[in-house]
Amino acid sequence: MEDCNVIHYRRMFSPLKVGNVLLRSRFYASQSKPHSLQGPETFPAEGVFRHYINKARNGAAYVTMSAGMSLDPPTRTRGYNHGTQLGHFPGFDIFDSTVQNYFCQLADALHFHGAKACMMIGRNAEGYDVDDNIPPFVVMGDGGGAGFVNEPGKRMPEKIMRELIEKIAEEAAILQDCGFDMVYMHSAYRLMLPGRFLSLRTNTRDDEFGGSLENRARYLFMICDRIKERCGKGFPVEVSFTALDLEDPDPAKHWTYEDTKEFAKMAQGHIDILQVRPHSVEYVHNMGFEPPLPTAEAARVAKSGGAGVLISSVSGYCHPDLAENALAEGYLDLVGMTRSFISNPNWGDICKEGRANDIVPCIKCNKCHRNSYRESHMGVCSVNPLFGIEHRVDYLKNPVRKRKSIAVVGGGPAGMCAALYASANGHRVTLFEKNGELGGQLNTQRHVPFKWPVSNYISWLTRKNMEDKGVDVRLNFAATKETLALGDYDEIFACVGSTPSMPDIPGIEGENVVAAAEIYGKDERVGEKVVIIGGGDVGVETGFYLTRKGRAVFVIEEREELMLDATPIHYRARYFDEWERDPLFSFACGARCLSVTDKGVVWKDSQGEHFAEGDTVLYAVGNKPKQEEALALFWPGKEIHLLGDCDAPGSIQTCTRDAFRTVWSL
Repeated sequence: MEDCNVIHYRRMFSPLKVGNVLLRSRFYASQSKPHSLQGPETFPAEGVFRHYINKARNGAAYVTMSAGMSLDPPTRTRGYNHGTQLGHFPGFDIFDSTVQNYFCQLADALHFHGAKACMMIGRNAEGYDVDDNIPPFVVMGDGGGAGFVNEPGKRMPEKIMRELIEKIAEEAAILQDCGFDMVYMHSAYRLMLPGRFLSLRTNTRDDEFGGSLENRARYLFMICDRIKERCGKGFPVEVSFTALDLEDPDPAKHWTYEDTKEFAKMAQGHIDILQVRPHSVEYVHNMGFEPPLPTAEAARVAKSGGAGVLISSVSGYCHPDLAENALAEGYLDLVGMTRSFISNPNWGDICKEGRANDIVPCIKCNKCHRNSYRESHMGVCSVNPLFGIEHRVDYLKNPVRKRKSIAVVGGGPAGMCAALYASANGHRVTLFEKNGELGGQLNTQRHVPFKWPVSNYISWLTRKNMEDKGVDVRLNFAATKETLALGDYDEIFACVGSTPSMPDIPGIEGENVVAAAEIYGKDERVGEKVVIIGGGDVGVETGFYLTRKGRAVFVIEEREELMLDATPIHYRARYFDEWERDPLFSFACGARCLSVTDKGVVWKDSQGEHFAEGDTVLYAVGNKPKQEEALALFWPGKEIHLLGDCDAPGSIQTCTRDAFRTVWSL
């Protein structure tokens, strides 16, 4: 028998001393605060407490909170509380002693679970910028709308710069008094002032703070040095920065890897931990379009120059093998994580026990920021139904009163999740799937290269169901009311899914027309020119799937924008990037299809009627739940539950939460 005291992933769980602070491990909870866990309170709400405490409980060396972006009282309702941010960066009044009391409690709670407490600090100066008339930085967090917008400001005089340094250092000192062990400053993406000083795109000064890299880094180092003066040299300061920025048309304004190497060496003595980030806020929330570790190369570059500071990085290290290998190779000293803790509430324990196969793969949907435009402002997780309700789940769940026999009909995401949750609660589960494999509609994702995170998740769900001794999986079995009546089941979970809705358009039943979901892996059915009716998630993703196979795609969408049902923050914007630069992908919004012919589609917009040529016409206008098929499984005396798409078409997230809710309501 394996020794239960053996710690796996030994580098991850190795201690490290930073300044006067001893960290228990080499992985930490990087700066984050999910949307909508916080309301208008000027203090950390209970949802925020539970979110951060769970990370500490999971073995994080330190937990970095985003609540320290404090604003002066007159502007507290602006900036980070405004618009699409939805409470992402609440403006806590850190100078209010009653709020400080909450910070004391939060630091104490993190220490209770062995983690160190870190807070993100820093501020911009109202009306001032690095120089005169510099364009503001805009976070395209929703694929078209602005997250942070300021009018171009005036050049900051040195007097204002020094006053700001004192305010930031005072924040650090207050946090230290509240029990915080270190602080973090966000200097990436040209968002906050230190990062705007670093970049030649925003720093056009001709004094000692502009020009050379040494001059541009001067202000950041002055802030760090002042924090050290106030809090002690052993008080750690972590700083993020953009490691590669080639976006400006003028190469002279680029930040190159050579700049990164030089900056990493210069940071010694000022900064303790240098966190490597990509050029854009969207890319740090990496998706299937990016490689698994989009910042690994930049981190190697920062380390290769003989940096005298610790190098950390974020983005993509959701599997412990990736983190352990990065530490073993030596290009990282610390690994920052966020979605690891979100998708797996017991991530640290799983890693320590060497149960990496039990880690639920993050599908990189970014719903942890916000679900969609048409749904609530809650942050959710597609694979962890507890996320967002951790602080309420104790009274939301019913106690398990009786172990039951449950029949689950349908092996898609809702059915597989329901089977696993019910088995974990001690119920006896039989899972019926009419096809020869589990996965349901999501098996189409296996054919799409940029959907590899979803493919990984479906493979994981399938394996877990097949291996779970409490789940009896029966493939190629079309369950009916009569066959289910032969089993002594207490509950029936109907998870039979949905079918593509066919729009009511003349010619839609032509031989050249097919539902978008039915062409994956069947390329011979698709011509060289394709028209897709419907520009939601399915329509756009199908379009990209086909353009990568050389087809020319034209998407027609009735609404004013594509993918309005998609995750609006750090997700839709990446698709926006893709369709902007894909020469085979084109679209028309605010458009209505009038008819389909064997040559294409007649459509209309505000400019009049048009014709889109297409060998193949696909429709992707939503799904129709198989409610009749689900209800046909019911017979008197048995309780039936409709889960997932057969109740109402949704997503992986709604299927997961539906399954969790139903199992815990028994």
